[in-house]
Amino acid sequence: MNYRKLVFLSICILAITSCKKQEKNRSFEEEMKLLYEQEKKNEDRAKYGGDTKEIKIISNAKEVEKEKLRISKNIQQKQEEEQKIFEEDFAGRYKKGDKTVIPQLIEILQKGDAKAKRSLYYELGTTYDTPEYKMVEPELIKIILDNIDTPEDEKSAIQLAGIMKLPGYVKKFEEHLFSGKSKDIQRLIYWLGQDGSSFKTLEYLKNKILSRKFDLNEEDWLMSGVEGFVENGNENVKKTAIDLCFDIYRQKLISQENFNKMKDSWSSSNPAIDLTTILLESGDNRAVPFARELLEKGISEEQAFGTLIQLEGEKHKPLFYTYLKDPEKFSIVLQNAVLMYEATKDEDIVMDIISHFEAKEDFKKFEIDEIARILHEIGGATYLDVLDKTMKNKNLAQRIKKAHFLTTVTMQDMAEDLYKMGIVDHAFEKKTFDKAKKYAESEDFMEDPGYTYSFLMNSGIFLWFDTETGFIPVDYDVLITNFFKNARGKFKDAMVWMDVSKKPFVNDALDYKITLIANDKIYIATPGDIGDWYDMEVILQLLNKVLEDAGNKERFVFIDTGDQTAQFMFGPEKKVKQFAEKYNL
Repeated sequence: MNYRKLVFLSICILAITSCKKQEKNRSFEEEMKLLYEQEKKNEDRAKYGGDTKEIKIISNAKEVEKEKLRISKNIQQKQEEEQKIFEEDFAGRYKKGDKTVIPQLIEILQKGDAKAKRSLYYELGTTYDTPEYKMVEPELIKIILDNIDTPEDEKSAIQLAGIMKLPGYVKKFEEHLFSGKSKDIQRLIYWLGQDGSSFKTLEYLKNKILSRKFDLNEEDWLMSGVEGFVENGNENVKKTAIDLCFDIYRQKLISQENFNKMKDSWSSSNPAIDLTTILLESGDNRAVPFARELLEKGISEEQAFGTLIQLEGEKHKPLFYTYLKDPEKFSIVLQNAVLMYEATKDEDIVMDIISHFEAKEDFKKFEIDEIARILHEIGGATYLDVLDKTMKNKNLAQRIKKAHFLTTVTMQDMAEDLYKMGIVDHAFEKKTFDKAKKYAESEDFMEDPGYTYSFLMNSGIFLWFDTETGFIPVDYDVLITNFFKNARGKFKDAMVWMDVSKKPFVNDALDYKITLIANDKIYIATPGDIGDWYDMEVILQLLNKVLEDAGNKERFVFIDTGDQTAQFMFGPEKKVKQFAEKYNL
């Protein structure tokens, strides 16, 4: 279940617990359990179906033409409404390169009310799902930086200037910080840390922290600022920031309670996490006592043990083998096997890990993947040759070898197989690989060293999305249009429209009706209402029926991810499944 459901769950809990007469004795935990179980049922229904409905097909030519006309008019009206909204979206137009709206932007920033300005600051920024752009107009930049001095604008203007790295923002942030007028010091320090060049700010931060005028436990952004100086500063700045962190540790300026919280959860607001990361990654021998303390207390054990191996080397080999014999510590071994091998050059380490792993009763996929990673990083070819000879469990040996193969795969390998296996009818061009690489790097897509998933997402035959939308009604028309775009032109003449209405006599329930026109026929599907989840079974049934009627050999094939996301690949079903099996999709 993703984070968007937390708000939804909280609202539901408040509503349920208010019905005291009906649910008087039900505990908070029971309500949470019931809601979680319902959401899990929704997730399973969204991905795997459970209420199959027939697709209604109409082939009468007059009815088809009449429905085409209706949908064309609806689409045109929708586009006109969207265009009107876009014309009034000055920030959106500016980000797309329309410079004619700059006077309107300036007017809002100078004369708009507080709400309008806050909204504009936010809309002018870039987020993970919006394209990057540069703000270069001096008059616009000057107003934003000047507005930092205005109390009602300060927070939003600082955030926008920091996100966009506006020319002159570092100097302005410094001036505002040292003016003593700022009500948002933490935000200023965070962004100055992201730049890393202001030694003056770092010295200011150091003095405030060590004199206890700043409370790191309360003002949690401050440690993020320190971490920024470590990551982005020059050697002098970095050394000063790291020294400050060792002083923070020695003087115990971050509470043990915050360190203890790291055992159970991760939170960006926990300053102990930033301090731990800085000290353990510092490469400084002063981190040894800290790492030992973390190990003793069971906090961040994998990273702490890795630091000890890096700093003190082979002397920790006995502890490594102690952990190897303890099933509860096996993950520590896997995370640090390469470091121990590099410290000892002991070639038996890997086979000892595999031997202990083979003795376990269950073999978790992520552990197999980790062993494969270890083999890959230390030169796995020599070990792969002996796996079949030394391992009694031949199936496990093959799983490790397959996982190792996947660590070596590149997007070019995948592209070649898609063509050779007959999933696509022509080889991919270089521009697809360039686009995939750019996509991975600009979107911070995931850990994808071979750009394999980035390539698939840009291959024109693959979709991967969350089956929970986070909004109601769900946008089946948009979803289906995305499927159209990943079908190699097979739906180029298709039209789709979604009608949604309230279900009679059922509170808050919705009736969905999807009309898809293709093959000179009308296809009507009625997915079920499962809240903010897609009913993927019905959508897949609809699309594949259209493909079948058109005489196409390709289908959209569902690939189970094991979580609430879903993957679909377009191609001949048998060949797609072979490809998915080979690449462990």
